[in-house]
Amino acid sequence: MDHVYHEVASHMGGSEHKPAKEIDHIKSYKSKTSGDTIHEHHHTHPEHHPMEKHTKRGDDEMAAHMMANLGTPNPGETADTGPAGPATPSDAAAGAGAAPNAAVGAPPMAAM
Repeated sequence: MDHVYHEVASHMGGSEHKPAKEIDHIKSYKSKTSGDTIHEHHHTHPEHHPMEKHTKRGDDEMAAHMMANLGTPNPGETADTGPAGPATPSDAAAGAGAAPNAAVGAPPMAAM
């Protein structure tokens, strides 16, 4: 069956090259039945990499999953260290209302 694909692709100008699997966006929502968080990973080339669903139980698992899939760090920061320099006024405005220990590697929230 593979030989048929290669033959058709060569005549239609198609390519055997499969693009890298990259997340375009993640849609997260709560399950109506269990209360778990469902994450849908939508990829940049859905014809090669279909949407994937991941289910996480509780806020700690949900937050850990989101932190692991945030993407590439901004210029001047790494996944381990976060921002490399002092905060700017625009950083403070962007982070208004954020949890005080919401950085990578922060301890999990205490159960209430």
